[in-house]
Amino acid sequence: MTPDELEHLILETKDAETFRLIFKGMDEKARKKLSTTASKVHRQLWDGKANASASDRLKKFLKTRKDGSYQYWNSRANSNAALAVFALGPLSAVKKWQTRASYEDKEVFRELIADRRPEWLQDWIEHEFEQEWTQLEFPTIRAWIRDGLISKPVSDGYYRLFASHLMRTGFYGQNKTYVPPLSKQLLEDSVLLDDVEGLFRVETTAFNTNSWLVKGAPDHYETWPQALVKLAQGGHYDRGKLLDLALSGLQADIKQNQLSGYHKFFKLMEPSGSEIAARQSALIALLCHPVGHVAKFAIDMLAQLEKAKQLDDDRVLRELPSVFSGEGKGNGIAALRLLDKVLKRTATKAKGQPNANALGATIEGLRHAHADVQANAIALLSAYANSLDRAQWQDVESFGSFVAASNRAAMTDLLGHAGDAVEPESIAVVQPAIEQLQPYVPDTREFAQCSVLDGSNRIEPVEDLQELIDLAFHCAEIVEDVDEVERLLDGISRLADQRPADFQDRVAPLIHRMQKGGTSYNGLATAYPGVAETMRALVLTWAMGELRGSHKQELAYYVREDAFVPMVAFLHGVSRHVHRREPRQLLSTITHPGGWIDPLIWAERLQTAAQRGGIEDSTDFRLSLLRLAPDNRSEALQKAETLSGDAGRLARFALGGDEAPKSDDGKHYASWLTAARARDPFADWSEAFQSLDIDDPWPGGMVPAVHRWHSASKAEQYGDMRWKAPIFEIKVERADGKSTAPMSSKGTFFNMSRLLGRKESVEWETIPTAAVYQHKSKAKYQWFGDLNTTWVAQWLAYIWPQHPDYALYRGARQLMQRVDDSASNWTPTHGFFKALFVRGRPWGEAEHLLLSLGLVGRDADAKGLAVDAMVEGIETRQFNPACFADVIARVSAGGWLKYNRLGESLKQVVQVSPVHASATGAALQEWLPKFDLGQRNAFHVLEALVEAQAIAPHPLSKEVRAALAKLKGKTKTAKLALQILS
Repeated sequence: MTPDELEHLILETKDAETFRLIFKGMDEKARKKLSTTASKVHRQLWDGKANASASDRLKKFLKTRKDGSYQYWNSRANSNAALAVFALGPLSAVKKWQTRASYEDKEVFRELIADRRPEWLQDWIEHEFEQEWTQLEFPTIRAWIRDGLISKPVSDGYYRLFASHLMRTGFYGQNKTYVPPLSKQLLEDSVLLDDVEGLFRVETTAFNTNSWLVKGAPDHYETWPQALVKLAQGGHYDRGKLLDLALSGLQADIKQNQLSGYHKFFKLMEPSGSEIAARQSALIALLCHPVGHVAKFAIDMLAQLEKAKQLDDDRVLRELPSVFSGEGKGNGIAALRLLDKVLKRTATKAKGQPNANALGATIEGLRHAHADVQANAIALLSAYANSLDRAQWQDVESFGSFVAASNRAAMTDLLGHAGDAVEPESIAVVQPAIEQLQPYVPDTREFAQCSVLDGSNRIEPVEDLQELIDLAFHCAEIVEDVDEVERLLDGISRLADQRPADFQDRVAPLIHRMQKGGTSYNGLATAYPGVAETMRALVLTWAMGELRGSHKQELAYYVREDAFVPMVAFLHGVSRHVHRREPRQLLSTITHPGGWIDPLIWAERLQTAAQRGGIEDSTDFRLSLLRLAPDNRSEALQKAETLSGDAGRLARFALGGDEAPKSDDGKHYASWLTAARARDPFADWSEAFQSLDIDDPWPGGMVPAVHRWHSASKAEQYGDMRWKAPIFEIKVERADGKSTAPMSSKGTFFNMSRLLGRKESVEWETIPTAAVYQHKSKAKYQWFGDLNTTWVAQWLAYIWPQHPDYALYRGARQLMQRVDDSASNWTPTHGFFKALFVRGRPWGEAEHLLLSLGLVGRDADAKGLAVDAMVEGIETRQFNPACFADVIARVSAGGWLKYNRLGESLKQVVQVSPVHASATGAALQEWLPKFDLGQRNAFHVLEALVEAQAIAPHPLSKEVRAALAKLKGKTKTAKLALQILS
């Protein structure tokens, strides 16, 4: 067979089995000769693009494909090409992730490999199992093992495949297939029983507790736990071994829902008291487990042994205090209950003198972070106060300042029983000097009155070429903060003409890295289509000396942010002057973190740039206007008095001077409007621009934009699962409520309209303050986008730091999409919080909304930053209790908010200082009258208020007292309400 014949067969063969038979019986020497051709054709079909050396047949074939290459990945020609690589290629070719046999060809693929029996098969299978996803199916692996093609793989992936295949339900697809009960599958292929042990060592779906895994399963279906119990009952698998395996699996470093499956399986086995006692050592070792529910399982099992009077007191009491180092409130209380039983039993046995080690373990309960655990420990110690020795009282004393403020009175009572074992001053309740604590007053200044610049943290520009190259290398791998991108952009522009003789040698590794791609999602070498890729293209233009472009094609699953449209145009302009090796100081280069430019420095830059002329219509000029800090504007205005022409008029107008737009300034409308937004970001400028006769319908144009949002929920059901799905909608409108539809700017009608005196239309792409409120991405399925890159999310607020509400609401939207998801590198949200750490800018509704969603979400990264932001926001008085209360009330009205998350977050803030307790307490008092305290888990909010009041008490308003007084009964919420009222 010739390479040309092979290409013809790949493109024209319509049947997979016919294609397989072409290679049957071919020797390895013949296969090797055709291997390169198979790989080349496969790659070109995969990419949807022919090489320069491609045959006319292949070029013609690919020209018939109109849409993206991914539309044809499962076409017959592409599938044939993949089969050809497996039939002819070496290990290096089949290991490439693009080399995948299609699902429809799985039987043919299995036979094709059996025909060839390649020497690389075992290595390839082990490689496949090391990947996150594999094309291999378990029946295929079993067939190759039985036929002697391979030995059983040792990779973890083998056990994942083993687990998932045997537990399949058979309900997928249009026609349900019969799947025998899992225990029957194991008995029919009894060799597989040897693999059961691996299910307790490797993270698989075997013990996963997600109910969707068994949706649609038939009546005879068995889960792995059910099957193993059945096998043990039938004597087919050793019962004791299964119990031991379950406990050993709990020590594995795997996901929490898998771990819960192990201890649920242990309980499902219904172990006897003697079986539990025989495994007491393993259970004790689990007390210090970092996953809360595993430690709770160990406590429960040990409590059973205590009830059966089989508890090993000494060993248990040595390890039990480790429970109090964890965060879980339930575990701490469960541990104290076990200690209570031990204390009662030993006190009865020893005529009133309880076990001293049990008392010592109880004292350790005072170190727990949760106030309820501390309260239970204090109550238990109070019951045995007469049994504490001097050393133990001193241990109790050491926790005096650690316990929560709400427990200090009880702690004082406890220490009152210590006699001379503790110092008298330790007994006094430590309270802040309330009389010295001033009422918390938030910063509510207007923008023009603010001060955001700090001379100590000015961003230092890149000084020389070597520093620039080093910075580019660093950013290629990872951008730790968007300020690094700003410094890189500025350095490339200013040093564009510095290309010494050894320049290419010095940047060659950088070019290689940028073209090959990086390993971090947050590096320029791994930039995705949009503003990040445009920045990457600029770096390559500088390094290679060739003008590099970026993708303009919209991608089906990628969301480009329209807010960056002016920025992308600006970066393309920088690339052009860098390509011409024209050094230039950019007007829009920031001077301080947060995206700010010192107006004094900006005025100096304008003096230099004015010599080039034409700057008044540049995107660089417009972007620089939106970054002007409110500081030093009067002084900068004096410097701008000497600037002539339109640029001078615009600068003076932006800085607060007497200049104003005139009727003939329409040709520079975008710049005048941007200058107006820099002068006063929140004003309605339509009257001031009336004489220009411009049709500007865009929110953020002449008329400011407003965001309308609401929180709701919708009942959802999937099989037996029911839940409330959060609904969070944000809309952008003009503040005056008018339509955002522009007049048509095309065709004869528009030209006639101009003649008849109609207004001239303006496009939002030319106005940065209008672009930030646009969201017109064509991506049908939003799997990924610009804002999935952390530094790009940070950069969003840098476009217009004077009024970053657009970025904060986009952040809120992103947070809501993942409100019940854990932190993820693929869809990070923490980049949006950088805007909350910009000092000197009072927080409005947008800031408090982002803060609130961070506090109530599951994402630990976002929650940690939200707590830090609130702590700092209170210190700088940017946090506004009334605004926060209004926002959290509207969020909670949706009915989906997890109050335990909010309560835990607020308690962290409360503990920082009396000022933080005061501000948080004030916010809670503002919110409670609007809050339905009868909701489930509402007590978590009251716990935060209890702590705030204990540290910084404030008189309760009539509205708060009335809301708390309505709570009756013995619920946790009612008890806390009574505690607050008293």
